[in-house]
Amino acid sequence: MAKFILFPKDVQNMGGYIVENVAKLGYRDIIVGNPTDEPIKIEIPVYNEDIVKSYEQLGVIVYRMKSDESLISALDKVKAIVKTDTLKDLSYDIPKKKKTAKK
Repeated sequence: MAKFILFPKDVQNMGGYIVENVAKLGYRDIIVGNPTDEPIKIEIPVYNEDIVKSYEQLGVIVYRMKSDESLISALDKVKAIVKTDTLKDLSYDIPKKKKTAKK
């Protein structure tokens, strides 16, 4: 399996075709953040929940994004958690996606 290096204090969106359409994980996207001062090597792509749980075991912050949440807000939230290095911020409610009127 391929590996990805998540650099110290970095945040990455792990979504894509496999997460969204193949893995059937029950959430739309995965946002990961490295709160440590060391790079962490993680497996990609995400095919199942076991891979996601392996991220958590490595000390990576994992946020499972629901379908009605804003990607930008979710990224900002995880960035704030990585910056403060505290998981208490995970209770923060991410704003819903704005509905746009189709013409």
